[in-house]
Amino acid sequence: MKYTIQEAIDYSKKGNINEWIQLYLRDTMQEHANPNVVLADGLLLEERFYYGPVLFKLNKITTIRTEKELSGNELKYYNEVVNEICDNYNNYSLPPLILEYKNNNLYLTDGNHRYSALCKLNIKKYYVIIWGNKNKEHEFLKSIN
Repeated sequence: MKYTIQEAIDYSKKGNINEWIQLYLRDTMQEHANPNVVLADGLLLEERFYYGPVLFKLNKITTIRTEKELSGNELKYYNEVVNEICDNYNNYSLPPLILEYKNNNLYLTDGNHRYSALCKLNIKKYYVIIWGNKNKEHEFLKSIN
């Protein structure tokens, strides 16, 4: 798998976006793999709803942790990854960002480097997959209509 937007869309059309997310978050074999097993495991703790991938305005996303909260070697490494994404943006397809719907907000739960790179490239919209607790799906759907 390449974990492209198109792959995610294809999985979503088949009703299997949760499977794509699990595969993506656990992958260690891809060239730019950055597994997020903690999120993958957390998504399995209870029933979730998934929405997307959809094109979404980046300025509507609440970030939990970006370069603003980093310093020293951690900031240096973060910026190296962001710059690499920026330098190669036209050479490979980035996966969608993964957002959590909670308390009427959308929080970035996977894709901090991609988010920062997209902002640095002045890209205003990008594909996202939104997830939340299943009992909040109706509330979420009302909020987007």
